[in-house]
Amino acid sequence: MFKSSAYRFTFASLAKAIVGMAFSLTAIKVIGPEKLGLWQAALVIKPFISFMQLGIIQGLGRELPLNMGKGNHSLVNKFAATTQTLTAIYTSICLIVTIIIAFNIESNTLLILTVGIYISTTFVDGYLSSTYRSSQNFIVISNIYIIVALLQLLFIPVIFYFNFEGYLIIILILSMVESILLIIFRPIKVDFYFSWIHYKKLLSVGFRIYILAYLRNIPDTFGKLFILYFGSTTLLGLTAPSNAILTGFSLFPASIIKYIYPRMTYEFGLTSDKLILWKHAKKILLIFSGLSILGILLSIFFPWLINVFFTKYIEAIVITSIAAFIGSARMFSVLYNVLITLNDVKYQIYSSIIRNVVYIILPLLFIFFMKQNLLIAIFYGMLMAEFISNSILVYLVYLSTHCHKE
Repeated sequence: MFKSSAYRFTFASLAKAIVGMAFSLTAIKVIGPEKLGLWQAALVIKPFISFMQLGIIQGLGRELPLNMGKGNHSLVNKFAATTQTLTAIYTSICLIVTIIIAFNIESNTLLILTVGIYISTTFVDGYLSSTYRSSQNFIVISNIYIIVALLQLLFIPVIFYFNFEGYLIIILILSMVESILLIIFRPIKVDFYFSWIHYKKLLSVGFRIYILAYLRNIPDTFGKLFILYFGSTTLLGLTAPSNAILTGFSLFPASIIKYIYPRMTYEFGLTSDKLILWKHAKKILLIFSGLSILGILLSIFFPWLINVFFTKYIEAIVITSIAAFIGSARMFSVLYNVLITLNDVKYQIYSSIIRNVVYIILPLLFIFFMKQNLLIAIFYGMLMAEFISNSILVYLVYLSTHCHKE
């Protein structure tokens, strides 16, 4: 049925995204906004904890395909071994801290364990996902995605029986299963090895990429922080349908860029031709333009779904529809990877600063003028910020691939 790894990977990514959205919508239907608000609040810490990696994964993500394109296979293995060793250390520290905290606090033990283990597995997934590069590798990771999606689909009834605790247990199990499968079928099997020379190289490349990408992505948490500051965790819980939609819209582009990014970086390492990257950028624009239109059309049904199936979230009807537009605009953020491949620090800085500025100013402006509708104000501000920042990003990518000189 699938004659290429690209089609198989696209199918697997789409299946995973659809099942993930179904899982989230089921949780929203069964679990109240108060408890889901606790989960969303706990996840705010995730991007801050990831800082301890100092961008090593991002460095590996660029250097691995770049050096494969140049034929430096020995260097590739040394980079992978050094990153593998560091990942094992980071994961162990995170797990130990999680267990200590969870069993020394009387309440929310399962919540703390789930958040800690979920974040710990992202270290493993981040490293291993960076090593899947060939067509055969992507067929393997596609199969893993399909297995995880099927398990998540089968586990959905658990939420009906065990409510919030069941939701947490499923997340806990799935995050561990995916990590274990990625470890078993990892494409680059190297021994644990650490080299300061290779570490410093990955750090010099990756830390800059990470800091700028971190700076660019941190506005994704601003909406939640504004809601917690001006509102409450219960109000944050009302955003659960919107968060499910935003997650659904983000899963597919995040998976697709895992396929496109190493390919275009490999080609750039092979040819050093910037225009090849612009061709990839145009393909990304075309693909996600179509998906954005589809997503916006689907948003027409969201108010009906909430009225019929999710009556606890009636107050969230408007922001759920706005979230579909935000998710559609946010998909184009993956174009930022073109700037990473080019190592265009100047335009990465411009893109990151612009996104932070608009994500602070616009929601606050809407809050000022729409004080009686806090959630709607924040979401309208996020929508305008996403549209403006990504429009500028497209322009910067064009400049970088056509005009900008290193």
